[in-house]
Amino acid sequence: MQQNNIDENIITSKSSNNRRFTTLLFTIIGIIILSGIIVYTNYWQNNLEIKEIKIVGNKYIPKTEIQNRVYRYILANKLSSINFKFIEELILQNEFIRKVNFITTYPGEIVISLDVKNILAIGKSENNDQFYITEDGEVVPRQNYSLGFALPKVDLTKISKINFEHEIKEIAIFLKTYYIDKSEKIKATAIWKSSEGICFSVLNGIIVKVGSLNDLNFKFHKFQVYMNALMKANELYPNYIDLRWSNQVVVN
Repeated sequence: MQQNNIDENIITSKSSNNRRFTTLLFTIIGIIILSGIIVYTNYWQNNLEIKEIKIVGNKYIPKTEIQNRVYRYILANKLSSINFKFIEELILQNEFIRKVNFITTYPGEIVISLDVKNILAIGKSENNDQFYITEDGEVVPRQNYSLGFALPKVDLTKISKINFEHEIKEIAIFLKTYYIDKSEKIKATAIWKSSEGICFSVLNGIIVKVGSLNDLNFKFHKFQVYMNALMKANELYPNYIDLRWSNQVVVN
């Protein structure tokens, strides 16, 4: 009996030692493979020449504008020598780009990922200078960009100079809702802010008084319901449509 127990202990011990040896062997192999990958990656980064540059996320900025800014700095260096912070600063000189990310892929490709600001309207100043109004409420000098659609016009001369920054942000909020809810048949031709709040005009000069940003989605809904009924009835258009009153539309 004792001999059997001794034999079993010896077998168990050998089996346990085999498992430890196998685990250690696989661990060593794993470390060697990982070290090889790291060494190869470092070699790849230090010696890789950039063969292709892609730009993604660009909605309207001419590709050549970005290429002219940064391509010569990227293509003149190997991957490990590229100062991506410097490249980012060059790209962000364009006021319409919010953020830049870089992605490197094998073999020799760099992807420049752009987060571009949405342009919501064109603003016109007292001097007839034109500006783009972004979704963040920024007023940026207009560029010759092709957006693929017509932008509504905002009369900047009617916005308070004292509260300009606050009021332009309110108009940006209004515009974002306008783009979500607007009818394809009824588009704002002009937008401004007066003592009656935010207003816009449609069709043959109908003035639509929105007022504050409170219940903005519901105000757009009331406007759409009223305009759909008006166009079906083929009646004369009113001079103005006042959406500031709760649960009703006031016209004249």
